[in-house]
Amino acid sequence: MRGGSDQTDRLIILNTGQLMIASKNAANTHDLAVQASKQATNLANSVQEEHKLALAAQVANTNALGADRPWLGAIAVTATPMEANKEITVKMIVINSGRRPALISKFKAASNVMVTFPKEPTYPNSTPWPDNSESILMPGTTAENSFTIQPIIQPLFDALTNLTAKFYVYAIIEYKDPGNTNQSIKRTTACGFWSANKISAAFLNRPEYNEAN
Repeated sequence: MRGGSDQTDRLIILNTGQLMIASKNAANTHDLAVQASKQATNLANSVQEEHKLALAAQVANTNALGADRPWLGAIAVTATPMEANKEITVKMIVINSGRRPALISKFKAASNVMVTFPKEPTYPNSTPWPDNSESILMPGTTAENSFTIQPIIQPLFDALTNLTAKFYVYAIIEYKDPGNTNQSIKRTTACGFWSANKISAAFLNRPEYNEAN
């Protein structure tokens, strides 16, 4: 019977050894799984950080382009001496005060004698600057739109000098940054009116229609 008992003891020891090896293998597998999970987490965190950096770089680049964008605004409205029954040549001058070129797609200018200036004026005698014409205005440079109007008859001119009406010159300019394809079209409006103090008086700004975005 001793031989059978020894054999049983050896089987128990063998099984115990196999169980220990299996337990170690399981522990190693668990450790590997934990390490793999940590590596996956680290990789995901790394990807997220890279994504954040990429977004931050994109935002910084967009802000930089925005800060260096073109800015168009009116700097002067001029006219030949204002007199009744004579043709008058009017000029609207704008400047690019930004730090990037401006691609002008529209520059309309007009004039009219009105008692009050409307919120959305029409351009019945708009100057010949075709809507499909595009011009590049470099930083620090100006563009002008000049035109000649028909003589103002004496009764209307009297209304101007009596300040019961005003002679307005106004314009609308649309442009964009040619180097920034994601930038929306920008718009500038400008308006000046004759002060009627003297024949060659300067034009005064009308703030309600002098805006830029």
